[in-house]
Amino acid sequence: MSLVGRIAGVCGFLVLLSLLILVTVLLISGFEVAPVVTVLGLVGIIPLMGALGVRCLLQSVRPWIRLTDGAVIVRNPLSTHRILLTQIASISARDDGIAIETDSGRTVSAWAVQKSNLAMWLGWHTRADRVVDRLREAVVTTRGTADMTPET
Repeated sequence: MSLVGRIAGVCGFLVLLSLLILVTVLLISGFEVAPVVTVLGLVGIIPLMGALGVRCLLQSVRPWIRLTDGAVIVRNPLSTHRILLTQIASISARDDGIAIETDSGRTVSAWAVQKSNLAMWLGWHTRADRVVDRLREAVVTTRGTADMTPET
């Protein structure tokens, strides 16, 4: 889904959420009850609706990383990058995500998988390291040479 599509989805959700709150206020107030009762009714509804809104927003901007036959596709909340495997110079797991550096010097950070500082300090092999290992294997297979050495 494109950035415009994601933004449109979030805006549409916010409009529907506003309409739901309006209908809820009208139902609670009964069109005749004092505004104080309406506000008291919203005190319980607003946190519930807020939690639902946050959940939907997070679903619409969830980051991911996908390995295809000839490329790595990285989707972060506000951008999507397609990097050919033949253009990847180095890959490393960091606390801000998996860093993929291209031959041209551009670095793309994949937010989907991060390595905690504690894991880096203690040298633990984490899920982020396994993803990096798999990406390195794919790059080596695609290039046909083992010129990618693991970074320390």
